[in-house]
Amino acid sequence: MRQGEVDVRAVAAQAERVSAARGLPFLRPVTVGLAEERELRSLARAEARQDAGRSAARARLLSHLSLLPAGSDAGAARQAILESQPAGFYLAGADRLQLVRRPTVRGEILEVAGAFTGRDLVFGEIVGHELAHALQDQHFGLERPPSDPPSQDAELAWAALVEGDALLASFALGPGALFFDEEGFLRFAAKNAPALGEDLPAFEEERFKFPYLSGGNFALFLRRRGGTEALDRAFERPPLSSAEILAPERYLSGAAPRLPDLDGIDYGVFPLTPAIFETLGVFGIQFLVDTPDPQALAASWVGDRAALLDAPAGDRTAVLWVSDWTTPAAAVAVFDGLAMRLERRMGPPTEAEAERLAWTRPEGTLRLEVSGERVVWLDDSAGDDGYGLWNAAYRAPARALSSPIFKKPEGEPMAVSDAVRAEPSAAPASPGPEPLLRLAGEGAEASFQSVLDVRFRQAELDGSSGATVAALKARLRGHITRAIDLGLAVQLECNGIDDLLEDAYLSFSPVSPQLLYLGNFRAGRFRVPFAFERGLAEELRMLGWLSLPERELAPDRRAGMGYQLDLSRYRVPLRLDLGLHEGEPAGAGQGPLFAARFSLEPLRLRAGLFVRAGLGVLYERNHQADSGERRPLLAVAADAGLGLHPFSLEAEALWFDRAAGGGAEAHGFSVTAGVELLPEFMRVLFRYAELSLPGSALRREYGLGAHLFYFGQRFRLSYFLLAPRASSQPEAFYHQVSFQAVL
Repeated sequence: MRQGEVDVRAVAAQAERVSAARGLPFLRPVTVGLAEERELRSLARAEARQDAGRSAARARLLSHLSLLPAGSDAGAARQAILESQPAGFYLAGADRLQLVRRPTVRGEILEVAGAFTGRDLVFGEIVGHELAHALQDQHFGLERPPSDPPSQDAELAWAALVEGDALLASFALGPGALFFDEEGFLRFAAKNAPALGEDLPAFEEERFKFPYLSGGNFALFLRRRGGTEALDRAFERPPLSSAEILAPERYLSGAAPRLPDLDGIDYGVFPLTPAIFETLGVFGIQFLVDTPDPQALAASWVGDRAALLDAPAGDRTAVLWVSDWTTPAAAVAVFDGLAMRLERRMGPPTEAEAERLAWTRPEGTLRLEVSGERVVWLDDSAGDDGYGLWNAAYRAPARALSSPIFKKPEGEPMAVSDAVRAEPSAAPASPGPEPLLRLAGEGAEASFQSVLDVRFRQAELDGSSGATVAALKARLRGHITRAIDLGLAVQLECNGIDDLLEDAYLSFSPVSPQLLYLGNFRAGRFRVPFAFERGLAEELRMLGWLSLPERELAPDRRAGMGYQLDLSRYRVPLRLDLGLHEGEPAGAGQGPLFAARFSLEPLRLRAGLFVRAGLGVLYERNHQADSGERRPLLAVAADAGLGLHPFSLEAEALWFDRAAGGGAEAHGFSVTAGVELLPEFMRVLFRYAELSLPGSALRREYGLGAHLFYFGQRFRLSYFLLAPRASSQPEAFYHQVSFQAVL
């Protein structure tokens, strides 16, 4: 993505590489569009609502088995990951790839970083992975009916095949290929994968990583054995258990899992009602046994089934889990591993025999027994009344797990150049104006999203080239500010209203206290009374601000409004900012102050070359000069940028005229050169500036600084050491440190 829109040529180039790596042609065009974060959140919430009942029952079952903490909301934690992690996603069955826009602090973090690197830092490497999913969907279909009986372990195995295959197909497009081969990268990722969230239980976190890490090893094993054709055959006959992912030789043997048929027990005679049936698989069992060996478990596992059972009156709950193994010795090894883990959690058993253990506690009795190749776990709040259920579990036959019949999708190979197309920017025309407010479905839904900006400044500006005109006047008057700013962007969503209040900004300075409020109204896809064309209104921002006085420190009272118009998504490389200030600024002017800025970027190439230019104008009718007289003031700032990755050069020229009424001209310029030392992580900049003010010596300023980026540009730490030089002032240094974070 470049300048807020999809770079179709870049995506098509990635599609060609992925198609060649996977050995499959595209059969239908893939539409690539941009999605706001609210769309990703809506998808995650819809999935969570659809699966809410099953997710709650599953959490209860897993907590009884000590896989999840009691009362944990794994569904909410998993939803949070789905909302925050992906930079893109593929919609199965729709031939559609969506890239997710991420909020940035004032648009600076990703915009500047993208300019220096000459490529998209957020979306570039994820596109190849999602295009691989598009190939899978077109050739094999990603939406499959569940196994019979339904098994979450089978769903995990299917996800491992899908994600592992996509990971290999797109591996050469990412930075890992510069340092590792595929096997080395998977080993490195398994050891160094970051935590996904503090609130996510370890079991759920590892389950989230399993399709990528273990799935990658499974896909690599198949490809080494039989090339990409072996992967094709795996989609036609997919693995049905995590055991087959962990031990691929087992998958090649063709032996299907055989699950204890707990689903067929008549629970009404106890009386109990099943809330959920589940298969833990080797992935889940390894968290239950002491000193687990996943490879040994995978080699000896035949099948398992767990059930959460509730009494109709709500006075009894039982968890039944039965697992079968290839030999009695393998079953005893699992029994011993379970017993060691239970003793560590609950102490010595209250009943102990060679092949039977029991723990009696206030909430019920947990019994564990091994007989032949079968291990039975029963945790029943009814205590000894559970023996009938125990016997039914031992007598339950094993049932082979079967997968749905594969039906190959239809389609003809097409040229890669035609395989990618961009989603139209503007919404399609409708028969007539739509209502401004429309509540649909369950009604209005509100959500909030925060962007935190905390910085300490001791400089005229924030150290960047191309200063905005809003800061130009303070700079020319020689003001040095010391401020701690706290910015909070709040996004409000409602069904039928897009971004009614997109952001609000609150700034406080201990030297010149002020309250700055920026309200950003966007009309979304609806017509508004100003009669802006549909789609154009989405690019227009309306801003308002207010500055309040605070005793003698800042007798500054000013209000203003402004507009911002960005046409880059319409392939017009132009941005326009207009501002009108009205009030009584301290020691400055009275009446209106007009500021305008134009930004133009006519050239940006995939090779990392860019050319950018900007022009700013500031006019104040009644500026207060040093003599106390009031006269017009006109100031102009022009800036230009040139970059060829990893180098960049930006320059800015300042000029203002106070000739009217006896004043004099002043002028200055600055040059900033930068080089990216560590891709996506560290950039070093050198700055030189000269400023000539009437009645004072020429002032020169040198600066050396660095920007550090963390976690995909979400955090930026900047430091500048600046040294002003002037004949009328002693030599001195001042520091500038800023920190920005997107939460």
